[in-house]
Amino acid sequence: MESARSYVTALGAAVLLSSTTAHAQRLARTRPEFRADVIMARGTTIEGGVGLAKPVGTYTRLVGVVAGGVTIHERETVSAFRTDIGVRFLLDPFWESRWSLYGTGGIGVLYDEREQWRSVAIAIIGIEGARTTHPTPAFELGLGGGVRIGFALRVPRGDLR
Repeated sequence: MESARSYVTALGAAVLLSSTTAHAQRLARTRPEFRADVIMARGTTIEGGVGLAKPVGTYTRLVGVVAGGVTIHERETVSAFRTDIGVRFLLDPFWESRWSLYGTGGIGVLYDEREQWRSVAIAIIGIEGARTTHPTPAFELGLGGGVRIGFALRVPRGDLR
């Protein structure tokens, strides 16, 4: 039953991220990203994943991430998976500075073979490089199932104004 709820959550995130509105199209297109994250709690989780960020306003993006990897519990290593959905608030939505701060809040579903499924609240602060025609780096620090440290490469799409 818990795994069915997790699949429904992931499917809901995908549907929300794929929906298109005229307002969002005027702002920019959905931006994919590739991620590497570490979550430190009772065990240490190391994951790689993909995400999407869809504009829903000048300052806000609806974001979703799906990731997988391993969790290390003392001497035992087990498979780990997660899906997150949240809202990213940009402090510099027009990229007037070389590096821009942002905050993300949302919910996530984590799984590892030892602790099973669990839902978590997520709070992240991050800094993102200026938008160019090349992938943009971003660095994150936050909470959500433990202390999170993340790195993302965001792929440019659409209008780069």
